[in-house]
Amino acid sequence: MDKHKDIPNSWKQMALEDISKKITDGSHNPPKKIKSGIPMLSARNIHNNKIDFDSVRYISEFDYKNEDFLKLLISFI
Repeated sequence: MDKHKDIPNSWKQMALEDISKKITDGSHNPPKKIKSGIPMLSARNIHNNKIDFDSVRYISEFDYKNEDFLKLLISFI
């Protein structure tokens, strides 16, 4: 795997298959959007191979704990 030029030297680049058990496209009935709470990323947050944190949707802690697809995500925020 070639190192991407924008990854800082302090980061280790790894294949997703090496750090995850399962990757899905998520629920097709997403939780209700709220003004603040737990950030939920989606494909809409990817622009020019970067994560756009300015357009993150927020969900409640209740929804986070009760959505199966969210339990599969790695929290990095």
